[in-house]
Amino acid sequence: MTNVEKIALAKALKDKEVKEARGEVEAGEYAVDFVAHIFGAFKVGEDYTQNKTAAMPQIKMLLAAIMLNGISVKAFMRRYLDGEFEVTPEQEKEIKEVWKELADNYNAEFKGKVTTNLHVEMTVPTE
Repeated sequence: MTNVEKIALAKALKDKEVKEARGEVEAGEYAVDFVAHIFGAFKVGEDYTQNKTAAMPQIKMLLAAIMLNGISVKAFMRRYLDGEFEVTPEQEKEIKEVWKELADNYNAEFKGKVTTNLHVEMTVPTE
């Protein structure tokens, strides 16, 4: 099986369909015997670079800010949850500028997205 065929096989069974099917199958052991005919096409997009802001050290940054202000993490959380911290429009603008500068340093390369127009026909051998 080639890599192209492996991708087609994996993409033909969409995650949503598999999750729905799994929800309807009870615990147990099941024998399978079928032939799947997969046909259609898929397209692989160009690789791309994107900000990987989820990988940014947000927790460390928050902890550093709390420590610089000389309060404990628990005290900060109590004050935060009580709505004590208000952000002015000027502060919000400054935060966004700093965030963008940090995010620009967290670029990552991603493989191009795969879009599909695949169809599956299954036949089950009769006994």
